[in-house]
Amino acid sequence: MIQELNDTGLEVVVNIVGFDITENSTREFLQGIAQMTGGQLYTADNSDELRGAIKQAMRAGFQVQDSLGNTVARGSVGAGPVLVPEGVFGVVIDSDPPIEMENVAVVFEKETRLLVNKEGEELGTERELLDEISEAPVAVAAAPSIEIDLPDVVDPATTPTEPSTEDLARQIVREVQSLLNERGYDAGTADGLIGPRTREAIRHFQSDAGLPQTGEASTDVLEALRGYTGVASIREPEPQPETVAPESETHVIGGVISDFLDISTMIVDGQIVTLAGIEQSNDPFIVGLLQEFLVDLDVICAESKVAGLNGYFCLDYYGVDMAEEMLRGGIARATRNAPANYLAAEDQARREGAGIW
Repeated sequence: MIQELNDTGLEVVVNIVGFDITENSTREFLQGIAQMTGGQLYTADNSDELRGAIKQAMRAGFQVQDSLGNTVARGSVGAGPVLVPEGVFGVVIDSDPPIEMENVAVVFEKETRLLVNKEGEELGTERELLDEISEAPVAVAAAPSIEIDLPDVVDPATTPTEPSTEDLARQIVREVQSLLNERGYDAGTADGLIGPRTREAIRHFQSDAGLPQTGEASTDVLEALRGYTGVASIREPEPQPETVAPESETHVIGGVISDFLDISTMIVDGQIVTLAGIEQSNDPFIVGLLQEFLVDLDVICAESKVAGLNGYFCLDYYGVDMAEEMLRGGIARATRNAPANYLAAEDQARREGAGIW
């Protein structure tokens, strides 16, 4: 996909965020993709590191070009200086539209710092030549370098935005979870993410309050909870279906993944395979990630024999359950009747703040 874009004349830079990567081969594969496009691989092992890695990956990049237009160095806005030879260069910031600065002088034993500010629709640039070299990890004493700070134009990590519809919906879910927990309905952590545990708590409350049992965190449910003075009734938990190992007569599909239609549906050996226990979603970002990194993966898929659960259980060439790994990474949600290990993987991801849900 990247090569096809490059062949059309578009220069693509890919920064990759890897979470809980334990295999060196996987790390090297992702690093190779990033380096091939001039990007970087940022890794994380917990929720705090993941937030930092995403922030770093979203920084705007910049290129330092010589008089012939050749790129002599690349860097990221706000990430410290990059080393360049002494001379006069052009600097292009990878924004939309690109910001170009000409005749940027770089002097031996000094650091050139560029600052771009936005006032209304006008862009202004400031240039500063420092006598002391920055302490940033990429700087070397007595070596010329360029650093760019762009707080008000490109860097999305520092640009204030209005709350999105998704943010507002998550606030509603978070308050619903908090009120459910206060009234004795176990909704788990009030993280604004609605999973099977939260849905079951909502249904429990709706049953006690005489409301239709939708399991949805709607504004109507929120208003009902705010005015509710009762406590949760005692209710036996519903037994969760156990994962059943594929039997010999089970329909089996083996081969490589050629495409993803949505998060839970892919094409294997020319056949449509739906992952059992995973909710459907057409989120283009997640589908794009799956297409980028899992297409051509060799898998074997066996049709589910769990009562009421349609689809396939798929294992990759390491023997890892794909759906369970997607849930543990926080890039998918489990269905209400998913196997117990799937629900546990989703709860773990929500507690750790993994993924993007």
